[in-house]
Amino acid sequence: MNTKTKINISVTSLTQIGEMKDAIKAELEKNEERLEEIWDDMFHKPTEEEMASPTQRAMAFITSSAGLIDGALLGWKLYNRFGKGIRFFKKKKK
Repeated sequence: MNTKTKINISVTSLTQIGEMKDAIKAELEKNEERLEEIWDDMFHKPTEEEMASPTQRAMAFITSSAGLIDGALLGWKLYNRFGKGIRFFKKKKK
């Protein structure tokens, strides 16, 4: 998908504009359908049939565990970076 596409258009009639509009609308609808498929693949809960084998269940467990570990590491890094800065502005006890 090129987001920076240059379009050189030379229009000579209103019918060409209508045809171009229909082509762009069809392309947008196709892209919307593709985005819906990607969204469903990312965020749908797998059915029992998809999780039938022990290998698939283990892979799902490993994937979710890796996500939790990644989130915990990110939180720790952010705390170390910004948490110490917050304590810098607090008054020190004497």
